[in-house]
Amino acid sequence: MKKVLYLAFWGLILCSSIALGQLRVAYPNGSEQLKGKELCTIRWEGVDAITKVDIDYSTNSGNSWTPIINGVNGLSYNWKVPNINSSQCLLRVKTEQKTSTAEIKVFQGHGSYINSACFDKAGGRIATNSDDNTTRIWSITTGLTLVTLTGHSGDVYWSEFSSDGSKIVTGSDDGTVRLWDANTGTLLRKMEGHTSTVTHVAYNPNGNEVASSSDDGTVRIWNAATGELKTTLRGHTNGVHSVAYSRDGSMLVTASRDFTVKLWKVGTWELKRTLVGHTGMVNSAEFSNDGSLVVSAGRDNTARVWDAASGELKGTYSQYDTWLWHASFSPDGKRVVTGDRDGYAKIWEVGSGQLVDSWYAHDGEVGSAWYSPDGLSVLTAANDQVARLWSLSSSNASASDTSDNLWTIVSGPSMLRVVQPNGGETLVVGANAVIKWEGVSTEDNVKIEYSTNNGENWAIVTPKASGLSYNWKVPSTVSTNCLLKISLDEDASVMTFQGHGSYINSACFDKAGGRIATNSDDNTTRIWSITTGLTLVTLTGHSGDVYWSEFSSDGSKIVTGSDDGTVRLWDANTGTLLRKMEGHTSTVTHVAYNPNGNEVASSSDDGTVRIWNAATGELKTTLRGHTNGVHSVAYSRDGSMLVTASRDFTVKLWKVGTWELKRTLVGHTGMVNSAEFSNDGSLVVSAGRDNTARVWDAASGELKGTYSQYDTWLWHASFSPDGKRVVTGDRDGYAKIWEVGSGQLVDSWYAHDGEVGSAWYSPDGLSVLTAANDQVARLWSLSSSNASASDTSDNLWTIVSPSSSVEDDDAMQLVSIYPNPSSDYIRVKANLDYQVIGTSVRLKIVNLLGQIMDIESLEGKEDISLSTTQLPTGLYYVVLEGEKGKITYPFSIAR
Repeated sequence: MKKVLYLAFWGLILCSSIALGQLRVAYPNGSEQLKGKELCTIRWEGVDAITKVDIDYSTNSGNSWTPIINGVNGLSYNWKVPNINSSQCLLRVKTEQKTSTAEIKVFQGHGSYINSACFDKAGGRIATNSDDNTTRIWSITTGLTLVTLTGHSGDVYWSEFSSDGSKIVTGSDDGTVRLWDANTGTLLRKMEGHTSTVTHVAYNPNGNEVASSSDDGTVRIWNAATGELKTTLRGHTNGVHSVAYSRDGSMLVTASRDFTVKLWKVGTWELKRTLVGHTGMVNSAEFSNDGSLVVSAGRDNTARVWDAASGELKGTYSQYDTWLWHASFSPDGKRVVTGDRDGYAKIWEVGSGQLVDSWYAHDGEVGSAWYSPDGLSVLTAANDQVARLWSLSSSNASASDTSDNLWTIVSGPSMLRVVQPNGGETLVVGANAVIKWEGVSTEDNVKIEYSTNNGENWAIVTPKASGLSYNWKVPSTVSTNCLLKISLDEDASVMTFQGHGSYINSACFDKAGGRIATNSDDNTTRIWSITTGLTLVTLTGHSGDVYWSEFSSDGSKIVTGSDDGTVRLWDANTGTLLRKMEGHTSTVTHVAYNPNGNEVASSSDDGTVRIWNAATGELKTTLRGHTNGVHSVAYSRDGSMLVTASRDFTVKLWKVGTWELKRTLVGHTGMVNSAEFSNDGSLVVSAGRDNTARVWDAASGELKGTYSQYDTWLWHASFSPDGKRVVTGDRDGYAKIWEVGSGQLVDSWYAHDGEVGSAWYSPDGLSVLTAANDQVARLWSLSSSNASASDTSDNLWTIVSPSSSVEDDDAMQLVSIYPNPSSDYIRVKANLDYQVIGTSVRLKIVNLLGQIMDIESLEGKEDISLSTTQLPTGLYYVVLEGEKGKITYPFSIAR
């Protein structure tokens, strides 16, 4: 093994020393036929292996080009060919001294997402703002933290240094604005008054005042010397996402969830003009240095440049299919840099609107992107917990080559098929078995299951695998009646509902039968037939994103809640608006229909829950108790209780009628996005941004179980009709099903190319409805028989106990594990030859579902003991994982 690795390493060195010439496309370069949905290895030559290139393709003889990837090196790239037909294809590779090749510095150390970063214009420092409730000030030279600002009790979203760099202002989810000494980190002033999240803050260039914007719909101007409120700007009709001063301090620009940008005269605070054009929420707005232009970035997937004096739209820069969090100007005002939700930073030319540079900056959403004061670098920050400083090229000199002749793409219909094991094989307990399949692309994700009782029951090998093969450590169950089943997750979808013009935030069933409703950022709710998949009614009238809806018990009506702050009641058959209920001062996040049909409840980012008379639309009462925005509201099935979930990390239970607060459920360590009752009302499940779903006893408030999502938060969780299982929807596009009693993950599938905002069992428990911001809702069958989506091995195969030759094989014994089976602890004695897989090796204990139960760094250790008392009886793996590979060993726990 060592010799193979050694020779491969030297082979790489020798390859990198080839003579360089002119950049040239090597493959595909003319006459090739590529199949759609399959991988093609693009190759180029004439540059060294570390030079990065951009790759584009054309299907119309070069008349237009579609990007494949930017900033890739290594002289090859595996491309998943689009499933189209064309005989007019060309490939183009080009080099540039692009920003993606010149990362200067990485700033890493926060304990959670970084929301934004900013330069100290006085020089030498940056600041980063995080969901760990802190702001850090860093040295650009050393990359080290100089000061950590601690005191906020919520996520810190934005900060800005004073012009002389002596102070810094921060704004937080805790609703406060704080002013700090930027050198010592001492808190100088705390400014309170906003009733919701402070989204942005800005320092007037003369240093005498700061401005703050909030989800409460206002902008507040504060005296920087005393912390006193000078004035409050009202004019936006929804939350304000951004505030910034012009460089001369004479103007203020604000951007809002109401789709507009507003310009205000500093001092008199007169509203000078409103910039209208965005078709979605506007996330940011910034002035050019000379104050003549404004750039705004929005959830309509565009950045827009405006003339500040006239309000004229000067240019629109499209991001195709993802929204932008931030945009800002270069110091000379000739270019704009944007940060988007897909992790990219892009640079645009202001005059022509041309995209002049693009690079994948982060494994997360880029919350801010700024030019340095000298214009020679760009600072980006993202929710991958990293900020990065990128060097910019001073020239655009580039080399490029296009394939010499046309080549062809043909669409590739295929059928999923199990290749191995497929009948007759004998697999050994504890040994590695290579599972193989064909008929799909190497990038298509499949779920793999096995049965040891001729297909009567199935256990998950892995919920997600790709590459047409998977290395499986054979479990300890000996059987001659084994089958393997491989399923394409996406084919389990029995119905797709598509037609909205923007993100779908949620969906719900009509419990009376036959219909679902979907709620979208296109300001509409659609009601669909489950039988045909067609839209029956579109509810039009909201002036903001629609976040939630719920049918009445008899299906005759439906209630919706929107970013426009209103609750609306509709005839679910005709789409006629019956009532409009106003009173909330911020986004309506969720709505719920009392099962008896006489009232509806709404939750809001304004921190309240409102109860409305469904017959008249009148406000019955307002529930106050949460200390931050309320994300969710739901009635118990008998209508006697109400549950709410909040950004304040808590879930609350209220007695319907008296509206007495019965109990507060405390345990989440992040905002809680949803809470739902089981059908019998005995349990509550909550889903949060602490990456967990939690099940609670509704009567006592006792925590019954916690279901961990490892590294991504959950938007929604709900019970199966019998209350025995929970389905969750998460930010990474997955739907997962958990067993309530044991807390075990029993199913998991990649449901959407976007964040799953809701996940519901159907009333009969036979399917699951998911909705996501990929603009699609899907209905998934929970039946294990779905021939079009899976294939099962043709014949039975066998699992046998390991022989002594396998046990004693040196290649299998880089690690010894004992006692095996274990009861209270497991001892791992490692032969140092394990370092063939890397120098930084971690040891993990993993269950059959791939869940990490324990983890420890080896760091050259040879003997480690780990407690197993917390693990239930069953089969587990010890996994040694390094930067070059991993080794897996089975063990069991028996008590």
